[in-house]
Amino acid sequence: MSFASKHRSGQQALAATTLNTLVAASVVTGNTLTCGTLAPGSVSALVTATIVTGSLTVTPKWQASEDGTNFYDLSIVALPAISATGSRFVPLPDGSWRYVRLALTTAGATGGASDFYAISYSGDINPFYV
Repeated sequence: MSFASKHRSGQQALAATTLNTLVAASVVTGNTLTCGTLAPGSVSALVTATIVTGSLTVTPKWQASEDGTNFYDLSIVALPAISATGSRFVPLPDGSWRYVRLALTTAGATGGASDFYAISYSGDINPFYV
């Protein structure tokens, strides 16, 4: 089995999505991942942000669910906010969840038309799933 068939790199990314009109404490989410198909300890998200509005920040957090509908914040580790243009890898903490997704919480200023984010995932295929 080749490396490519064992590694799921760049899970379908959200297109660059605007933060325009989002007020402080708004939450936006990435796609939902089914954990059983991914090897434990291999999952991470890549957040790419373009933030030009003065005091706007986005803070990434992982959320987990048992039913794929009701998600709860994982409070395992506090992650630093993103306040400028750039990218950040956010590894999924070890745990036993059925579904996960990365969410971003806004703070500070209301998002503007030039503020964007995208979330993509990568991880290895669970060898017991194949």
